[in-house]
Amino acid sequence: MLHKSQCIFLSRAAFYFILTVIICYFYLISLIQEPFDRSDRL
Repeated sequence: MLHKSQCIFLSRAAFYFILTVIICYFYLISLIQEPFDRSDRL
């Protein structure tokens, strides 16, 4: 069985992992959309 501290650590690690994935996802979207925005302005 998992100890309470291990459960807290795992849930916190999962939370930060998901948060990092979301940030990377939006960062990639902004990188992909930037060239299109620049071409629209020209």
